Amino acid sequence: MPDLTDKIQPGLKHEREWTVADSMLYSPGGDPSRATLSSPSMINEMETTAMLGLDYLLPNGGFTVGFHVDIKHVAPAPPGARMKTTAKLLELSGSRFRFHVEAHDLDSGKLIGIGTHRRAAIFP
Repeated sequence: MPDLTDKIQPGLKHEREWTVADSMLYSPGGDPSRATLSSPSMINEMETTAMLGLDYLLPNGGFTVGFHVDIKHVAPAPPGARMKTTAKLLELSGSRFRFHVEAHDLDSGKLIGIGTHRRAAIFP
């Protein structure tokens, strides 16, 4: 496994902006008037943010896979909300990475999700 510490250090940060699409919604009781961002969709966006901020730095065609999430969905986000996800690298241990992740609704300013996400590097 290559030494990753020459390019990748704690504090590495990546942000993405995206919009809550219809395919990301959960409608409690099947009521579309109550539609909100689903937890799995939010978590996917947070994981993707960490992946995109890291994978391009890996040598030799390496890539990462997520293996653990500990994320709280703390507020709703409506359809069409403009969102920002942030992933900040907290720790690098061999080929494993631990991120602090957050999701914010840019329109309301509310924190929507917060937690940690872990990824592991894979080298073909």
